[in-house]
Amino acid sequence: MGTVYAFSIVVGVLLIYIVWIKAKQKLGKDIWKTTASKNLPYKLKESILSKSETVFFKSFSEYYKKDHIIFTKVSLKDIFYIGPGTEGNYMKHFSRISQKHVDFLICSKDTCKPIFAIELDDISHNSKKVREKDEFKNNTFETAGLLLIRIKAKKEYTKKYLDEYFTTKKIKEKQAQLAAARNENTCPNCGAKMILQKAIEGLHGGNPFYRCLKYPDCDGVILLPIKA
Repeated sequence: MGTVYAFSIVVGVLLIYIVWIKAKQKLGKDIWKTTASKNLPYKLKESILSKSETVFFKSFSEYYKKDHIIFTKVSLKDIFYIGPGTEGNYMKHFSRISQKHVDFLICSKDTCKPIFAIELDDISHNSKKVREKDEFKNNTFETAGLLLIRIKAKKEYTKKYLDEYFTTKKIKEKQAQLAAARNENTCPNCGAKMILQKAIEGLHGGNPFYRCLKYPDCDGVILLPIKA
């Protein structure tokens, strides 16, 4: 009797499972029929950029008239790839960048090679959660050797303000500092190797800096952050 009862329960559970599977499959088909029709729920946005991003994009496009292309909202998975030695953890690393993007990516016009990226930080970046995401993004760019420039979201961007970040000299200096941090020290002026020295006096007195090996023929230097 006990065996028959147990068997009945198993059969009952099995039947319920089969009915559930069939219902799920039918629901899936019904959804597919609905979404395959003209009644899809998607609507076209007025712009792929937020208001603050639009303000910056217009100003920067007028300002930065170089032989480059400005891309917007580029996924990190389209900028970086997962290097060797990550066997078994590929999807873990990929998932960390697959759902993240950078606001603006400046690339070579000829090859679309990334030159540098820009993040526009509004007040939402003051939250702890967003700051943690920003830190991961900063580390990702630094590890890969791509310059990421962060600027504050503003109502307008004057040429004077943009000059503080985006003149050719400023870009080269920042790229050189990034290379120095990654032990890829090349002179921003001539491309020669650089050596680490310590400033004797002045604003950077006591602080290390990189000087071009061709000095005094070349006066290229990379100033490192001043110690507090």
